[in-house]
Amino acid sequence: MAEYNVNRIEVSMFGESPFYGIREMSYDMEMEKNHLHVVGQAHPYSTQYSNKKFTGKVTVIHSEFVNKIQEKVPKGLSVLDLKPFDISIVYMPDHTGIQTTDKWIGVEVTKTAKKFAAGDGVEAIEMEVIMLNVIEHVK
Repeated sequence: MAEYNVNRIEVSMFGESPFYGIREMSYDMEMEKNHLHVVGQAHPYSTQYSNKKFTGKVTVIHSEFVNKIQEKVPKGLSVLDLKPFDISIVYMPDHTGIQTTDKWIGVEVTKTAKKFAAGDGVEAIEMEVIMLNVIEHVK
C-alpha cells in the first residue's frame, strides 16, 4: 500500500491552490562532493563540498497550460521568460501518517516539450525547471 495517494497530493503554483491539470512532477537534488587528497596518505583525507543543484519536471495537460500558465507570459515572450515562481506540494496521507509539504523556491522554466500519443487523448506540456532551493518537509 502506498504511503500517499496521488489523488490526495495538492500542488499550488501561479496563484492557483490547488493547481489542477498536472499529470506528473519530479525533482532532483544534487551536491558536488569530491575527495581531498594529501601528500603521504593513500586514502582521502576528507570530503570537499561544493555547489548544490536543483532540477525538476512538471507535466501539465495542454488546456491548463494555456489557461493558467501561458496567460501569465507577457505578450511577445514565451514561458521561458516567466519570472521566478514558487511551487508547494502537499502530501496528505490517506488514513495514517503525517501530512508533509515540499517547497520549490525560485522556479524557472528552462525547456518545454509537447507530448501526445495515439489513443491517449491527452496532449501534455512538459516543463523542465531549475530551482534556487528545495525545502522538504516544510512545517
